[in-house]
Amino acid sequence: GTSFSTPVVTGIIGLWMQIYRQLFPALELNAAAAKTLTVHSALEAGSVGPDPWYGWGYINAKKGAELLVGKSNNTVIFNDETLNNGIINSKTGTASGSEPLKVTIAWTDPANTTLPTTWQDAHNNRTSKLVNDLDLRIIDTTDNTVYYPWKLDANNPQNPATKADNTVDNVEQVVIDAPIAGRTYRIEVSNKGNLVNASGAGTPQNYSILVTGFTEVLATNEAGKANQIIISPTITKDFVNILKAPKKSTFSLYDLSGKKLQTGFIRSDKTSIDLSACAKGIYILEVKTGKEVISKKLIKE
Repeated sequence: GTSFSTPVVTGIIGLWMQIYRQLFPALELNAAAAKTLTVHSALEAGSVGPDPWYGWGYINAKKGAELLVGKSNNTVIFNDETLNNGIINSKTGTASGSEPLKVTIAWTDPANTTLPTTWQDAHNNRTSKLVNDLDLRIIDTTDNTVYYPWKLDANNPQNPATKADNTVDNVEQVVIDAPIAGRTYRIEVSNKGNLVNASGAGTPQNYSILVTGFTEVLATNEAGKANQIIISPTITKDFVNILKAPKKSTFSLYDLSGKKLQTGFIRSDKTSIDLSACAKGIYILEVKTGKEVISKKLIKE
């Protein structure tokens, strides 16, 4: 029951916080970000989507760690963002087609100060307790199809979750199971009503967002360069391959303390690096060409 699951979940989030601090020393894995990561990485259980028995599924420590490394390698979008009242935050991306498009947001909602005052009013009261109701959507920019988040039916809680406007949860997730590879989709985060703080004063709302299944989301010049040289897999038990690097480039492998563990020259289109003797943990692989330096973080299992 919860007496055992609570310390397990707490311990896993603690490990994620440690990894996050190692990868991003200047950032903090706050409560909203931890919830977003937990929900997004969960293993499906029970009905597809959330359900009253299994919630969002089983917590997946490994997948969560992989997503953090993906953020550090610019293959995953995982950010803390701010929504201003009445303004739509949007970003576009191209579907990879190799996995579902999946976007999760969560936010720390201000305390609701208008709770029922009597037992009769509180019993089975279905009125939403959200103070700031954020909305997540994905729009297919080709045919303008709008994809909605998961929603449970309070009157029929055992029914599978549907996809519709969610007005009661401070976490929303939109999934497109079979996106069209190469097609552009737009992610939108907006709000209903006015955004306020616990005192009722108007204020922006911070939220966390995690995006997978896209390529070229808010691409930067740096990310574009990194795509020319492929380092794969970034999670391994033994070998990591460097592909498409110019010949006579060099590589170096470091641990997180900055200690150089391996170095060498790239003499072909594929160079394999053996990590089998390395302890489990996170490492940094650096590739230097004549024009640029590319770094990727790796997980040794």
